[in-house]
Amino acid sequence: MTRRWALPLGVAAAFGWHLALRLHGLGLPLLSDEGEYAYAARVWAEGGLPYRDAFNQKPPMIFAIYRACAAVSSYPGGPRLAAMLAVLLTGLALLLLAPKRWSLPARLAAPLAYFTLSTAPVGDFGFAANTEVFAVAFTAWAVWAA
Repeated sequence: MTRRWALPLGVAAAFGWHLALRLHGLGLPLLSDEGEYAYAARVWAEGGLPYRDAFNQKPPMIFAIYRACAAVSSYPGGPRLAAMLAVLLTGLALLLLAPKRWSLPARLAAPLAYFTLSTAPVGDFGFAANTEVFAVAFTAWAVWAA
């Protein structure tokens, strides 16, 4: 294997690891937090306002993401698919933030650690589309842009 294939294969393996940790949650009902976000997004889509007609302490970004997922599909696992994408994009940002002079294992360490830690506890509730998953994605890309 040539060196130019090492990084793409490493990234593909890391993304596969993340998907393997999260895919089991797609068919499960929404958790209580996810249900709150989905409810606030539905109230908003029907003309109500978050924080007035459906209280939640989370930032408006989470309601906008849940509302967008509901607009695209009625599939209840939509926000979890969006969370998978957000974590994968965060991993990509972490990879891009690592200096190119670092070795491949060093550059992949942060994305792999994040893929694993963002699904903790593995097997229980590590598949949730929670606020933190989306906020970290926005933060990582803001750091990359800066």
